[in-house]
Amino acid sequence: MWPTADPPTNMPAEIVDGNDVLAVHEATRRAVDHARGGKGPYMLECKTFRMTGHSAHDPRALRSERSLFDEWGKLDPIVRLEARMIKEGWSASEEIQQQHAIVRKGSR
Repeated sequence: MWPTADPPTNMPAEIVDGNDVLAVHEATRRAVDHARGGKGPYMLECKTFRMTGHSAHDPRALRSERSLFDEWGKLDPIVRLEARMIKEGWSASEEIQQQHAIVRKGSR
């Protein structure tokens, strides 16, 4: 989290790692609490990288260098969350694999 303010409006703002599910959740909670508390708008910028094109007709090969895809691929939000869930004991690897199987089966 990098707290900041939008200079033209002096609106409270922060920049967050958009590939960190829990960081986005916490930042969103702060923004919502701010707005619901009657303190006005709150800017939230989630830094991330589009791994695919905007549509089937927008091949990613035309968008960025391959090294960027390799770098950002290591920051996959799902993989990062799964690793955190296992590390914290919130879930076992087997449970996560079962969920992957359910998703794959349902997406056919």
